Amino acid sequence: FFGDRVLSPPSTHPYCSVRAPCSIEMAALPVRKVGNQGLVASAQGLGCMGLTWAYRPIAPDSVHPTAEAVFDAAVAEGVTLLSTAWIYKTPGLPHNHEVIGRAIQKHGRAKFVIVDKVGADLARSPHFVQDLAGLEEQIRDGHRGMGISCTDVVVLNRPEPGRDVRETARGLLTLRDKGLFRYLGVSEATPVEIEQIHEVFPLTLVEQEYSLQTRGLEKDILPVCRRLGIALLAYSPLGRGMLTATLKSRADLPSGDLRLCVPRFSDQHFGENLARAQRLQGIAARLGLSLPQLSLAWLHHKGEDIFPIPGTTTPARVHENAAAARVRLSAEDIQEIEEVECEGVGDRYPGRMGQYEGRV
Repeated sequence: FFGDRVLSPPSTHPYCSVRAPCSIEMAALPVRKVGNQGLVASAQGLGCMGLTWAYRPIAPDSVHPTAEAVFDAAVAEGVTLLSTAWIYKTPGLPHNHEVIGRAIQKHGRAKFVIVDKVGADLARSPHFVQDLAGLEEQIRDGHRGMGISCTDVVVLNRPEPGRDVRETARGLLTLRDKGLFRYLGVSEATPVEIEQIHEVFPLTLVEQEYSLQTRGLEKDILPVCRRLGIALLAYSPLGRGMLTATLKSRADLPSGDLRLCVPRFSDQHFGENLARAQRLQGIAARLGLSLPQLSLAWLHHKGEDIFPIPGTTTPARVHENAAAARVRLSAEDIQEIEEVECEGVGDRYPGRMGQYEGRV
């Protein structure tokens, strides 16, 4: 459930300002086909979770000004793809849907492709709402919050164990036919679940954690997606902050930060994972890139069917991250990056909660 978080100001060379054997094209963000069902969006999106949920103490009066500045920067860069979820809410703060709704009011509905995850409720145990009525209510809740009548992509937020995903897909198909949304995605599904859903309701995208520290999906999820013509929405492309060069110790995580319960950020694993991420710093410096830019550029070079959705709360980071989509790495650069041992140690979620590996 947790995306990326950037803590400190960006580097002083977000646009490859020092001479290095890489280049950045200064054109607008590329627009690409997302899957094979007809959707088109920017090659890189924006994960909106951290604007209202999960990381750092958030002052209620800062939510809207912060979000407005981030969305203004995203629009300026040509970022159209926004990822949100029904669960991205903190008591006393505006809902994530609401801050996106204000951006839509300011910039217009046509500026954005909205990806909204439904089917989970962290206030319930177990955390699933995947009966037809519950799914419809969460989708309509998103409409009310964002001030829209149709969501571009609805993503099933982790298939519910014990429930036939084909039946869930059939229910979602009826909701699509009602005009509630246009395209379907799924998050943290096993390869078998992806194929089963796709047989009933062709998937446009799979939303899955993918970064230099999380590459296991290259062996199972990605091959299935490519065989079926499904795009991959890469969440946490910066390793929830590990690949930003902003974290120095576990003490940098404030009280209440949800990463404190993530095994990779535990006392046992934090130091090793940070050291592994730092092994990439020398390559980034040689190429004149920040570590986040290197990490995102690498993802873009993994294929045009990969759409990273880094999250941030600062406009400067939006610009820095967008520049990564225009970086041109050589084959030698890619080889050097991939020879670095930086895969994360420890599970991605506590108790294997919510991660597809626990159901394979």
